[in-house]
Amino acid sequence: MQPPGCAQPRRFLSPIIALGVGIYLWIKWRGAQPKPFPPIGPVVQAAEDRVIAANFPNSETFTDGFLRRLLQSWEHQVPVYPMLSPMLAVANALYEHEGLFNPLPPIGSTDLIADGAYRDGLARHVEKMRDAPRTLPLFSEALERSFRCVRDALPASLLQSESEIWSRLINATR
Repeated sequence: MQPPGCAQPRRFLSPIIALGVGIYLWIKWRGAQPKPFPPIGPVVQAAEDRVIAANFPNSETFTDGFLRRLLQSWEHQVPVYPMLSPMLAVANALYEHEGLFNPLPPIGSTDLIADGAYRDGLARHVEKMRDAPRTLPLFSEALERSFRCVRDALPASLLQSESEIWSRLINATR
């Protein structure tokens, strides 16, 4: 036979053990929760500062410079104007799509997924700005290589000299 007070300690220890296990599990759960993101304002400001420091040209200036570069490097094998004009439009569209001259527009969402996607896009944009003096020549060279492949596939009747294309461009602007 047990003494009259023996059953009491077991009933008293069970809630204490359950409370201790509950606190332990809550601490583990709380530690596994994702950390909050830092405020978005300083991140956007840092991206805008990098864009200003990088000093990329706007799309029209880029397209004009790219045209001059193509005409200098291709000299006597420039595609005729009806072929060259869409090529320049593609170059302009790709440059605008890259968005080197402006940061991503800020979002006004409190959704964590949209906020995360915006931060990812901003991080990619800042990565392009990291080595600004190398980014624009790399972009231009890639465009020129792809356009050279198109030009090389054209028949000789669709190629002309640089002077012929300049006279065509001057006449087109009048």
